[in-house]
Amino acid sequence: MGGGSVEIISLGCPKNLVDAERIAARLKAKGYKIVNCQGETILINTCSFITTARREARLVIRSALGRKRRGEAQKVVLAGCMVESHRQELQAQFNQIDGYISLTEIDHSAEIVAGEKNNDSQLTFRTISGPRELLTKPHLAYLKISEGCDNRCSYCRIPGIRGNYRSRELADVVTEAEGLAQTGVKELALVGEDTSRYGDDLSPRSSLAELLSRLNRIEGLRFIRLLYLSPNNISNDLLSAIANLTKVLPYMDIPLQHTSNNILADMHRQPLPAPIDRLVASWRKAIPGLTLRTTLMVGFPTETEKDFNMMLNQVKSGLFDYAGVFSYSPEESTPAHSLTPLPERIVQKRQELLLQAQERVTFGRYRRMIGETIEVIVDDAHIDPPPYSLPSGTTLGRASFQAPQIDGVTWLSRKKGRFLEDGEIISARITSFRGFDLLAEVSP
Repeated sequence: MGGGSVEIISLGCPKNLVDAERIAARLKAKGYKIVNCQGETILINTCSFITTARREARLVIRSALGRKRRGEAQKVVLAGCMVESHRQELQAQFNQIDGYISLTEIDHSAEIVAGEKNNDSQLTFRTISGPRELLTKPHLAYLKISEGCDNRCSYCRIPGIRGNYRSRELADVVTEAEGLAQTGVKELALVGEDTSRYGDDLSPRSSLAELLSRLNRIEGLRFIRLLYLSPNNISNDLLSAIANLTKVLPYMDIPLQHTSNNILADMHRQPLPAPIDRLVASWRKAIPGLTLRTTLMVGFPTETEKDFNMMLNQVKSGLFDYAGVFSYSPEESTPAHSLTPLPERIVQKRQELLLQAQERVTFGRYRRMIGETIEVIVDDAHIDPPPYSLPSGTTLGRASFQAPQIDGVTWLSRKKGRFLEDGEIISARITSFRGFDLLAEVSP
């Protein structure tokens, strides 16, 4: 077994990427070489969250099978959420697929790629841990602290794909983080379906605040970033930990989905514990310099113009530093699927208005930051050619308030003779911005 090369294409969220990294580690342990392109085997880790994600997966699958037909690859193997949710459909549509890796078959990834095992047995959910082969830059890693979800949002299939919520054992998470730091990881981004709920299902109980305290002690780590928090599980202890632990960034990603409790009720989500403006004010008071990102959904079937306008006005007021906006996607086997969808033109217009409002807020914030000195982690010291007609030698980085892949980047100009390395954390002065990207000069 082994000895061949495998090109891994991971679609969807960072939680999915962690699964792909666990697959990569098991392949590497069996003698496979992980490559960025032209692999003998193409392994596609699929996402099944919404229709557009599955459409993207099918396009990638067709492209990979085209490469196989042309003799550019020998095998195409599928993994991830679509294997759980649409396996029979995939088998019927793509009969040239060479193997399927379910979420509980990651330990057998190498055998499946080799064609020695392809288990179609009933799925049994469990928390997956174990070795990883990072597919990110060496200084950045996502740390999955939980698996599954107990929420039964009326539009979402994740619990049916990933199972009920399970926190990983505290010692297990800390051990993995220590190992990542020893390999050179400087930034950890914590992920899970609801990271703020971490530990309440463990025995003895734990909490995200306790986990952050343990992670904060790890030598070598510099940034700890929190993604996928729920507004209903943000305790005072957690706010205090974010504010006071030196390595925990003052950054919270809280996917609200909506700000109207009427719509949240129809979504089968918990109501907000207080009006959103009061919640945000309390978070910002507790955490000086907080950067707040959210995700909002427009066009849920019961969303009225009044519901939307309330959310739009809240975005206009500057509550959020960043906001992703996506439109409702009717998913089969979910309660909301039976509801009559809103006209597409209305949904698209609402999405456009919300994105424009958030852009004005974010760009206004950037405008006020010109001249400030910020902390930046270098993601790629050797970008060539750089964008925006920037001079050769410009370096790609991210400010501490920019999460990877979603919040834009910071382009760094440096004086002649000043060399930077990937993973280095430096100070830089903001000079301008282009869209969601900042331009900055490296401090002497």
